[in-house]
Amino acid sequence: MTPIYAALRTAGESLTGEPANVDFALSALTASLQLPADAPFVLFALARCTGWIAHALEQRETGTLIRPRARYAGPAVPPRSVGSL
Repeated sequence: MTPIYAALRTAGESLTGEPANVDFALSALTASLQLPADAPFVLFALARCTGWIAHALEQRETGTLIRPRARYAGPAVPPRSVGSL
């Protein structure tokens, strides 16, 4: 990380009390490597898509939802075999 971004990170963390997030890291990376201005968005989207694909592959392999965010309260659903996902 360049000295200017290190100082900016330190100042931001001091002011907010929060650590720098992925947006800051992607901006610093883009500036340091002289990437195109839209690189942070592209890198973030690429990483997010990779994660979604990994979750989908894991769900297909196990036949169950992973990290469900809600509890289903409707009628019982018959189980499906892994091959039918």
